[in-house]
This record gives sequence, C-alpha cells and structure tokens, in this order.
Amino acid sequence: ITGLELDPSSYNTLTYRYRATGVNPSRGQFYFANEGSRFTADRMWRLPYMIVDGKWHTVTVTVQSMADQNLWFKGGKITALRFDPTDKAGGEVEIAELKLSFVSGNGGDISKVQKSAVLWNSANKFAGWTADRNLTCQVMPGGLKLNLLKRDGRIINKTVMLDPQECNT
Repeated sequence: ITGLELDPSSYNTLTYRYRATGVNPSRGQFYFANEGSRFTADRMWRLPYMIVDGKWHTVTVTVQSMADQNLWFKGGKITALRFDPTDKAGGEVEIAELKLSFVSGNGGDISKVQKSAVLWNSANKFAGWTADRNLTCQVMPGGLKLNLLKRDGRIINKTVMLDPQECNT
C-alpha cells in the first residue's frame, strides 16, 4: 500500500521503541503535515527526554503532548511525517518500531488499544522513511540505526504508507 493519506481522527497515541548510546539526553519531536501544509512548530508531538543507557525503551505519547491538537484532529488528512528523536548532536539511536494507535480513555493505557497502525518497523523495511538532515541511517536486523551527525537529526516520510481501513485491530 503506497501513497495513502492518514486520517488523524483515528489515532490519539504515538508509541515508539528505541535504544540510545552516546547521545546527550534531550527531547525530540514527531512532526506531521496536513494537506497543503508544511512541518511547523504547531504541527508536532513533543517527545520526552531520551534515556541513554543502551537498553531498549518503549515510549508512549498521547495527543496531550501536541502543540495544537486541533491541527491534528481538524487539519485534514496527514500527508507527511517527520521523526526527530533528539535535539542534540552525536551518538547513536536505534529505532525498532514507530506506530500510531487509538487508545480509549485517558492516559495512553496500552491495554485499551482499539486499533493501531505500524508506520515503521523491520518487517516493512522502514518503507518510505529516509534520512532528511544531520544524520545517517542504516537498516539493521532489529531496527534502524541513526548516527546523529549534528543537532536536529531527522528522518522523514513524504508518502505516508498507511490505510486506516486496514488498521482496525
């Protein structure tokens, strides 16, 4: 499935799995662009500080972390995504999975997931995602290794490969 548009009203939770070494702990961002818009500071989910201990961590972020929830829910179809795992230069970050889900109730309790869509993992070979700026990417057996060359390293997907109709699990 390629070139599809994401219906943001179907998703209220972002989950990603990572491990980091040699990175100065900092926050990251998950940006989105609606039809006819660009990535902006208003169109992002704020990510928590990374834990830099070389171990795998799963992070769940709810829409409450967004700069402006209305742009997500009422801004129209999502046509591009950008993942900036950290704001600092140096080190390595491995990403095993990135997914959006709809979680009923408050607080992002994963036991209440009603549907989810894997945006990126080794099974789909990280399809559509490319190094955009300040980092290099290498596909590894268990994830995507990002070498952070400069501040604000990011990967981007301009062809969101997701059919919301197939994500009703």
